[in-house]
Amino acid sequence: MTQGTHAKYCPECSYQRNKELQKERMRRHKAGKAKTMRKPSICWKCRNAVPEVVDGIQYGCSWSMEAKPIPGWTAEESKYLVDSWRVWECPQFLPEKGEAKK
Repeated sequence: MTQGTHAKYCPECSYQRNKELQKERMRRHKAGKAKTMRKPSICWKCRNAVPEVVDGIQYGCSWSMEAKPIPGWTAEESKYLVDSWRVWECPQFLPEKGEAKK
């Protein structure tokens, strides 16, 4: 079996199951029963998303450094691929360079 064939048909791999889920999502979408797309977490555009020191300034938040929820954020738990949070408002949010705060 080639590597590509293995990935498609091996019962130990999730490839085939993922294809089935994609087909089901497309079927639901075409039928108008798809879940509405949710707004992505603001963490994707936050300067504190990646803990690092730049020019002597420490960036990062309690979520990115220690996986501890931040007091005062507006968020919901998300379990799509991994246990995480979808954040809409956060007191530690800093827009990335070049991004305007929304």
